[in-house]
Amino acid sequence: MKGQTSAAGDSVCADQEQGLSKEPRAPQGRRAVFLDRDGTLVRETHYLADPSRLALLPGAGRTVAKLKAAGFAVVVVTNQSGVARGLSTEDRVRQIHAKLTGLMARHGARLDGIYFCPHHPEGAVQAYRKACSCRKPGTGLFVRARDELALNLAGSYHVGDKRSDVEAAARAGLVSILVLSGYGRQEWEACLRSGPDSLMPDYVARGVAEAAEWVLWRESRQENGRGSYLWLSRKLLPIEATRWRRAGRKILLLVDRPSRPRVSSVPISCGNPSRQWVVVAIDPSSAARLLSPEQGARWMAQRIQTLSRLAGVNAVTVVSRGSDLSSLVEAIQPDAVLDLSRDLQT
Repeated sequence: MKGQTSAAGDSVCADQEQGLSKEPRAPQGRRAVFLDRDGTLVRETHYLADPSRLALLPGAGRTVAKLKAAGFAVVVVTNQSGVARGLSTEDRVRQIHAKLTGLMARHGARLDGIYFCPHHPEGAVQAYRKACSCRKPGTGLFVRARDELALNLAGSYHVGDKRSDVEAAARAGLVSILVLSGYGRQEWEACLRSGPDSLMPDYVARGVAEAAEWVLWRESRQENGRGSYLWLSRKLLPIEATRWRRAGRKILLLVDRPSRPRVSSVPISCGNPSRQWVVVAIDPSSAARLLSPEQGARWMAQRIQTLSRLAGVNAVTVVSRGSDLSSLVEAIQPDAVLDLSRDLQT
């Protein structure tokens, strides 16, 4: 792939230099997993300007290799306002990216592109002081990658550690994944404080490796025709319950054993929008089975498929045991409760 440079003042900057993937371009329509850089792929060091301080986060190299093997283009999209602030230069950013591609190569991984924005509307360097379309949550980086790499943004993913990543993904039509590395944990807490009408990520992962596992799990579910699922943090359940009610849905709490349920990871099976009921089912098995898509996929597939086929069911949510049932009831305020261990006995 021919290297590209960008001049100061460009609305979008791309970095596809020596060491990046030189594979032939796939036909138009290839999907991508876009990755933020600092705090997502590499350790957050606050305006990284020294290549010697660059360090991959655990599993990052293997993650990129795994996504590539699954057929995705893997593209880094990153705000680098340190250039506009006078803390770094474009040349220094490229040196860092050259080292990044070298670190990736050690894991047998190649990036398809690295796109960065050097601007900031309040930058100290006049040439870079601008309100641009490429700085996330703008979509310029994604659009340029789409055009230059022949990508299909529909069905693509973006992984990052900030709410600006989530917003950028929404604007570009991507599935958003917020990681709790970098600034992710405090950003996620801010999301939860912002209320039920705020923009939320489609999935929350502990890090980039877990994010990739979810992407591949979600893809396998779709390929097998088993339906599409969104995995949400346990804290989102009351917020989702509010949204369901506003959409005219009714909530049925399905209990196998009413003792000590607790909210865990929440997969939602998207059903026919004309259906009115959302089923909240309590997982009678160990909560640990819900911590990993790989560990819990088979069990949840059987349970959710059965429930989602019921007439009138719009979506299915699974929660696991832990806290008392009364707190769960208070959180979601179900319209009905069905105890399978008692109500369905004949």
